[in-house]
Amino acid sequence: MKKSALLSFAFLLLSAVYANAQSRVRFHTTMGDITVKLYDETPRHRDNFLKLVKDSTYNGLLFHRTISRFMIQAGDPNSRNAKPGQLLGDGDLGYTVEAEIRYPQLFHKRGALCAAREDGNPNSSASQFYIVTGAQYTENMLTRAQQRMDEYTGGKYKMPSEVADVYRKVGGAAHLDGSYTVFGEVVMGMDVADEISNVEVDANARPLKDIRILSTTIYDGSNLRNMNIDEFESYIANSDVQLVDVRTAEEYANAHLVGAINIDMKQADFMQKASTLLDKNRPVAVYCRSGKRSSISAEWLTEAGYRVANMQGGFLAWKEAGKKTQL
Repeated sequence: MKKSALLSFAFLLLSAVYANAQSRVRFHTTMGDITVKLYDETPRHRDNFLKLVKDSTYNGLLFHRTISRFMIQAGDPNSRNAKPGQLLGDGDLGYTVEAEIRYPQLFHKRGALCAAREDGNPNSSASQFYIVTGAQYTENMLTRAQQRMDEYTGGKYKMPSEVADVYRKVGGAAHLDGSYTVFGEVVMGMDVADEISNVEVDANARPLKDIRILSTTIYDGSNLRNMNIDEFESYIANSDVQLVDVRTAEEYANAHLVGAINIDMKQADFMQKASTLLDKNRPVAVYCRSGKRSSISAEWLTEAGYRVANMQGGFLAWKEAGKKTQL
């Protein structure tokens, strides 16, 4: 993804003080906000990224390379004062970050946050990153992606069926797996990333109209807690907790937890309804059928300033445990 040569650097000097188990970063851009979650499985990239955000390194930089249905790239320090049409992508901070390939646990699914690098150098750029906006894969595309991965890694990695299924249903950039470090994912603002991906560009894929990162904000995740069934039951016993069922209205009507209100997270006005019905000064507890939708909803609500508890396992686990419900 990156073209220029970079010097290696002993990255271990970075302190873990910048890290948190649920670290998130919000990019405030000229086209809207994008929030990413950083993976603990890639601590070198996580800590480096947080340090750069803390130092305001990304403030004022451009998304200098955007390719529709593929990815958007930023982080070139030379882009801050770049002239119109200037070729970008070779800027660096004088060091690289040792690669942390965690395939197939972490892969280039749609929304993945990944580190750019120079061709031929397995280590990552210190500052340049990209967000995957890739389309869904056909069987032929998956075959070609595996062939590319075999060629680059010498056959080290094989695409599991579960990963292939994500590429079929969700999309991504499978041909980059095993070659670049995936160190996070978008949790809010994927629509903004898609809009950036689809702007008009020049022959070098640089947007004709500058798209700039105005500022960045770190969230430590302290306002989000994931709880098992028993913990959740004790938590919602507090009358101050606002209990929210984020399933569909039909699911809610069939049966729900006692005292829960229904706000369907699949509806476009989910956050608007939440802001109307929920008090930010009181804690919120969310659940869904299996825990997947509530996990996403909890992320959204946390980013909006709520203190949120998410029930792991969802309504299915609640019923299986013999907990009380109502119609």
